[in-house]
Amino acid sequence: MDLLWNERFWFPEGVTWEDLRNVDPNVYIPQIEDIGLLSIFIGFVLLIIRFLSERRGTKAGRRVIRHIHTVCNGWLRYEGHQLGVNRDNLVYIFDEILSNPSCSDEPCNDRPIPRRIKCIVNNRSEDALQTQSNAIPVRITQCPAIHSHRSLTPEHSTHSKVVPIIRRTQVINPLKLYTLNCRSVKNKALSVSDHIISNKIDLAALTETWLGTDIDSIVLGDLVPEGYDIYNTPRKMRGGGVALIYNKSISVRLLTSDLTFTQFEHLECAIISQNTKLRLCIIYRPPPSKSNKLCVTTFFEEWSQYLSVHALSPEEIIITGDLNFHLDVQQDTNSQRFIQSLHEHGLKQLVDQPTHVRGHILDVVVIRENSRLLQANPIVDDQYICDSNGIVSCDHRGITSLMKSTKPPRIQKTISIRKYRNIDVGDFEKDIASVLKPTSELGLDGIVDLYHEGVKAIIEKHAPTQTKTITIRPNTKWYSQELHTSKREKRKAERVWRRTNLEIHRQIYREKCLLNSKLLFRSKQDYYSTSILECGNDTKRLFKLTGKLLGNNTDVILPTSDNDCDLANRFGNYFTGKIQTIIETLQVQNSETGTSSNILWADVKYSGASLTQFYPASCDEIRKLIMKSPSKSCDLDPLPTHMLKQSIDEFVPIITAMVNKLSVRRSSQEVLNRRQ
Repeated sequence: MDLLWNERFWFPEGVTWEDLRNVDPNVYIPQIEDIGLLSIFIGFVLLIIRFLSERRGTKAGRRVIRHIHTVCNGWLRYEGHQLGVNRDNLVYIFDEILSNPSCSDEPCNDRPIPRRIKCIVNNRSEDALQTQSNAIPVRITQCPAIHSHRSLTPEHSTHSKVVPIIRRTQVINPLKLYTLNCRSVKNKALSVSDHIISNKIDLAALTETWLGTDIDSIVLGDLVPEGYDIYNTPRKMRGGGVALIYNKSISVRLLTSDLTFTQFEHLECAIISQNTKLRLCIIYRPPPSKSNKLCVTTFFEEWSQYLSVHALSPEEIIITGDLNFHLDVQQDTNSQRFIQSLHEHGLKQLVDQPTHVRGHILDVVVIRENSRLLQANPIVDDQYICDSNGIVSCDHRGITSLMKSTKPPRIQKTISIRKYRNIDVGDFEKDIASVLKPTSELGLDGIVDLYHEGVKAIIEKHAPTQTKTITIRPNTKWYSQELHTSKREKRKAERVWRRTNLEIHRQIYREKCLLNSKLLFRSKQDYYSTSILECGNDTKRLFKLTGKLLGNNTDVILPTSDNDCDLANRFGNYFTGKIQTIIETLQVQNSETGTSSNILWADVKYSGASLTQFYPASCDEIRKLIMKSPSKSCDLDPLPTHMLKQSIDEFVPIITAMVNKLSVRRSSQEVLNRRQ
């Protein structure tokens, strides 16, 4: 007998309930000849009906969610529940929900017929779903387009079991924005920098930086981690100021405007990262007082003008900073007026937790009302950023916002290295002795070429050049094992506090943060003290170290050029022309005073004793001079100085020959010139 699956029951093909009531064994079941067999058949059918009509549980119980195996179609209307299948039970296997076309009452013959779910789950409430894991295993496939012979609409009963394809909306490695009112970064720059590095923050919007003096370069050296840069808008007077610290792997461009505002400070930047383009606005509004003579009414006039300019930008927009309005107090007229101004421009404020230690919401994160830029509401958290004395001097909490944009890859750099440590000293000295054999017939140029080319070939043989790509990471040189242990204990205490949410655990976490801050400042102080002592009499190394400590930028930025040779010639012509200009200026001055124009070329006659005999230098003298000299090297040296000293016996003969050739030739030429 052919059976057809119809909803939840097995029926003989073409048979309905009315047919079963008037069943004729001679027509439908010719094999049945007596009432006993007919009773057995009807009982079997009723057993199947009962089995299929009941929802059966699993071995673990009826409340256990069973796995779903289904094929689905993506064009149907998305609903929270599909016949007991809650959307939270489906694994997000893609990136976003498929766009659904508008449903209408017109037939949709060209649309594929959806398949049914063979196994469903219990229709639980939303509250129950919040307490259980959403990662229920679900196998979802999409069936090919099978056209129906009937006209179907999305509201048709056969569509009740169709599950839409859901795409993943969470970014695995999202771009991270951090907002903080520092109340002066001068005494906590190192703590802020360490927080940026430890939490892998990409954009740090800082308000009330108190920067702008001549000594702030030292603060910026501590504040900006390696691999980051800063845009800073200081206040002309004391206090205030806004800044943005950003990862160099993100394209950030400072925006300028002709508009000026007197009631608040602002900084705007255009940010491009991966496929995200947005405008970031950092705002700081000081609280009105008699000294600053600020007015709330004037602020809202300027604020409305500011929003009118930036709300019309085509890209996404984020406005963050400290507005100093008690947004948690609904009865406050200024707060209501501020929220109303946002609604008038299609914006909304997302921060819903206190950002100040006194329990008020003063800092904001504002986006468009229909924006999907952020994954969720911003997270307000207190990281206990301390000063050098381990005292929490910041009265605001930080705000972390996760964007629906993947972090850009870290900046990579290609370098060329030679592994000198892997050189076999014995074989290296043998090659040097066999190649560097100067003869008396060679002149000075020949000896120099022999030394340079010979050493270069031997080095390439024993330590060939290797190209390596490294990733630039914002690491600190004073990061010690003691500091690593302290950070690990702090993170452990933080996890305990967040799991229990007890006050005692919060206090323990706070103490760990204070100890870590003290250790951070002490580690840096010890590192630089040791480094300065190691410099000794090396003034070049000392100036380089102090320049980095003071925040001086040592990056060399060359002009743009398509050809390196042309760029080098431009440099040479510049300095040659500069020297020629100085000479011409001196000649003009000499002509005006009546002095001979050839004074620059005039030579003073030597009146001392004549040196007529020169003795060549010995190998022992050259060896002593080389060993006394510091082990410094230049990029143009064919061999590092420390390796030359290590194999000094093989290099002394050819170096002595060069010195004697150079000295004797120059001295002889000078004697001839004197005699003339």
